[in-house]
Amino acid sequence: MTALSIEQILVQDPHIVAIHPPLYTQIPKINLDYFDPETKDKVEKMTKIVTDYLSYPLIEDNFGANHPQRREWRKEMEQTYGELFSSYYSKNKLRGNVYGYTIQALRFLCLKAIGETKEELTRTVIDITHCLPDNYDLLSVTEKIQTMRLVEQKVYDYLTSIQILPI
Repeated sequence: MTALSIEQILVQDPHIVAIHPPLYTQIPKINLDYFDPETKDKVEKMTKIVTDYLSYPLIEDNFGANHPQRREWRKEMEQTYGELFSSYYSKNKLRGNVYGYTIQALRFLCLKAIGETKEELTRTVIDITHCLPDNYDLLSVTEKIQTMRLVEQKVYDYLTSIQILPI
């Protein structure tokens, strides 16, 4: 008998409605020539945060706005499955922290962009930040998924605008 993956375990959990896979499986390779060469290492770290974001799932649960109940469930899952659960669940695109880290990384990239691309990238990041409404926590799960899918698409478009073009 083979061991179940954490995703298989979660799919069977009564609190998990669905695990929506990422929209994109092919992530563009970023052309670092668009950025200040003196900050190459930091730019690479920030692009990794952004590209990793695209690989994360959306984990839909049935807790709705009951955050205390979700926290209790998460604590139980962490006690049962440890780091395996924590690592996987922390990558849920519906969580505000995941979005926040990605936006911070995108903002850093805008600051370090050089040349004609800087203005375009900045406009794109501003557009991405406007996708998340102030009342995000009050949205229905369906609305949150739609919002994060839009963010995901715009982040992908951002990355394709600075990708290494095939020769």
